[in-house]
Amino acid sequence: MSKAAAKLFTPQPNVSRVINLFEQELGSPLFERTSKKLKLTAYGKSIYSYAENILKNVNLITDTNSISSNSNFSVATYPSNIMS
Repeated sequence: MSKAAAKLFTPQPNVSRVINLFEQELGSPLFERTSKKLKLTAYGKSIYSYAENILKNVNLITDTNSISSNSNFSVATYPSNIMS
């Protein structure tokens, strides 16, 4: 969690809080927690693969958009913890 927080330029408790809220919204844990580490659950692994696909598609869209230098790219969504 500390490494993720550093990459996101936010305190570690914020990362933990957002993940906990996300797990509550999904209704299933994403991680198996021990005193020393976190391990993705099977469900967490499937959610991770979905997130990877989303990021790949966003990169494809932004790469396509970069062809036109005068264009802007934006995404609109409804307010939700899922989108965090």
